[in-house]
Amino acid sequence: MPTNLQEFEDDTGFERLILDRVTPLLPQSEASSVLDLDANSLRATPTVAMASSDSTSGLPGADLKFDDVRPLFVGAAWKVLDLLIEFGLEQAGVAANQGKRFTFGFKVQRARAGSVQPVAPFDRHPDLWLRLAHTYASTEELRNSLVHRRYTVDQLTGDLQGSPREPGGAVPRSLSKDEQTALCQAAIGAADVVIRGDMPTRRVEQLRWVLDLLVSHHAQPTLGSSSAHALIPVLRLRLAPESSNELTLDAGGIRTSAQAAYADATYFDLEVLLPDGRVLAAPLEDVPNRPVTFSIDSLPGWIQWK
Repeated sequence: MPTNLQEFEDDTGFERLILDRVTPLLPQSEASSVLDLDANSLRATPTVAMASSDSTSGLPGADLKFDDVRPLFVGAAWKVLDLLIEFGLEQAGVAANQGKRFTFGFKVQRARAGSVQPVAPFDRHPDLWLRLAHTYASTEELRNSLVHRRYTVDQLTGDLQGSPREPGGAVPRSLSKDEQTALCQAAIGAADVVIRGDMPTRRVEQLRWVLDLLVSHHAQPTLGSSSAHALIPVLRLRLAPESSNELTLDAGGIRTSAQAAYADATYFDLEVLLPDGRVLAAPLEDVPNRPVTFSIDSLPGWIQWK
C-alpha cells in the first residue's frame, strides 16, 4: 500500500514498464522526423525522415499477437489505478478499514462516490481525476473476472467480457477493444503525471481523449479532445544568444512553418541549438504563441536544457 510518492513509483514499476511499452499515452517522437528551421525565414527543411518502428523482433514471444494478451494488460492497468486510489486515500489521511490495508470494496465505494481526494497534480484537474476514479470503480467486477473467475474475448469484435459474481447475477459491463487500450493508456498516463509531478498540455489533452473513450464506464460528459497523430516531428532551430544572453523565439512563425511541412501532425517538439553545443527543448504547444524573449540564464518554465 503506497504511503508516499516513492512507494507508489516502486509499487507500480513493473506494470508501468509493460504498459508504457505496449500502450503509451503519447506517441514517441524518437527516430520519426527531424526538421531544420532556418532562423531567418523559419522555413522547415526535412533533414532526417525515418519511419518510427516499435519492433519486438528478437524478443521472446515476438510472434505473439497483442490481441492474444490484451486482457493481461487490462489487469495491469487496473492494478495501477487501484494503487493510485490507495495513494489518494493515504494522502488524505483516511484510515485503513481492515488492519493496515484498505479492502477493494472500500476503495471502490469511495471511488464511486467521488470521495477520493485527487493527488497532485490532479488537484488542478479534478475533472480528470473523477473520470479515472469512476472508471476504476465501474470495472471492478470485470477485473475480478480476470483474476478470480472466468472471462471471454469475442473473437470477432475483441470485446472483453466478464462473468457474474454469482450464477444468475449481473454480468459486468464489457470493455471493447478500443476501451481496453484506452484504459491502459489512462492508467500509464495518470501514473506518469503523478510521479513527474506536473501536467503538461500534451498529457492533459491525451488523458482527456482516452477518458472520452471510456465514457460508458465513468458516465461523465465528454471533454472533446482528439487523438494525437502517431508522428511527432522534432523541430531544430539554430540560434545564437544576444550579448545579454537573451533569445527571441517566434512561436507563431515556427508553428506555421511546421504545420506547412506536416499538416497532419498534432504535436511538435522544439529544439533550440546554441553555438556552444547546448540544446534547449520544449513541447511547441507550451511555447507562448507570440514572439517571446527570455534569458538563457533564467529559463521560463516551458523550456528546459536537454
